[in-house]
Amino acid sequence: MSETRGVERFSARDSALGYLFQVRLALLWTLRRLRTLDEFNVGLETLDDVVFESEGRPTDLLQAKHRLKRVAVLSDASPDIWKTFRIWLVARAAGQTDPATRLILVSTGVCVAGSAAYMLGDDDQRDEAGALALLITAAETSESQQNEEGCALFLALSDSDKRAFLRNVFVLDGVATVVDVEAELHTELRLAVPRPQIPNALNALEGWWFGQAVKQLSSPGGLRTVSSQAVELKLTDIREQCRADALLIDNEILQKKLDEAALNAYARYTFAKQVTLVTKNQRRLNRAITDYFRAFAQRSAWLRENLLLQENDDDFRRELYEAWDVRFARALDLLDAAASEQERIEAGEALLSWVETEADASLKAGFKASWMARGTLHELSNDREVGWHPDYFELTTPDVESDAQEK
Repeated sequence: MSETRGVERFSARDSALGYLFQVRLALLWTLRRLRTLDEFNVGLETLDDVVFESEGRPTDLLQAKHRLKRVAVLSDASPDIWKTFRIWLVARAAGQTDPATRLILVSTGVCVAGSAAYMLGDDDQRDEAGALALLITAAETSESQQNEEGCALFLALSDSDKRAFLRNVFVLDGVATVVDVEAELHTELRLAVPRPQIPNALNALEGWWFGQAVKQLSSPGGLRTVSSQAVELKLTDIREQCRADALLIDNEILQKKLDEAALNAYARYTFAKQVTLVTKNQRRLNRAITDYFRAFAQRSAWLRENLLLQENDDDFRRELYEAWDVRFARALDLLDAAASEQERIEAGEALLSWVETEADASLKAGFKASWMARGTLHELSNDREVGWHPDYFELTTPDVESDAQEK
């Protein structure tokens, strides 16, 4: 066995994919429920992997089981069954579920035909009495330590409680994996946005949704659930952005935090050197780098996906150039021939301040974002089409290596 294969035993990949599946599954079920229910809340890792609530009480508990490489078989002795039962029975004993709370095991695995899990499906094959007999036998004969607690809790129930418990249990097998569930999310968005915009709409929705999930998982006592109203508001916002003439911002680009290595790499670019000609403030430099990254990455993506015409992009850059040209010419007029270097730096700093606080232009009808204007001006300065210091062209040289890394 190679060293790489040996190390794979300690990989957290399966767990990571399981959490991603859980979050995506929650979004998929939320979108489906929006079609039929008025108001509800959805939570992650509260009573179960995914919990749906209405009027403060849980209506559905979802336990998500994900297997990417191998097909999991849900037999009567499957740990996935008994570990899930343990979670639900503990919640039931603590009074955290209602008699009507649906307990749903969602698995990418497949139920064995004729098994208890098979009989607890949500279809015509459902047979709660048959499932009960099989589960009692499996629990009484189990020698598995993994299943021990779940089996004991189940057997401790009275006959009537066992029947009541199984009445609420549903096993949904063979569901799409974390990768394939994307197609189902696309289907849910078909009536919400134009078909060509679905990938961008899903990207925006998932970016927001994953942000909500992080807040839930990292803020004990903070955000506990996401309301259906919040999801509907976000969908409305995305729908508005997805008009035929609108541009949808990629949340991944907008929210990306550049680490120190990336900031240092960008600091070698010509546009960054232009900034340092007129200010030594590191925060202003970092802001310029972030704006440059966002604008370059977002406009490049729009152009690649044919959401932005090259002529519109050219018009936007020309509008920004002309706004700069007017101010640069005025700055030169205000400097006399004997102006000191400090005075020239101050003139350049004033021009950079205009970029930071006032520069604005509309890339396309209905779209205006100040960071896009700022970042595009820094793009122009990277090509030395514009600059801040009165002598910027003489003080800078094209940085072919760093520019090539972007393009």
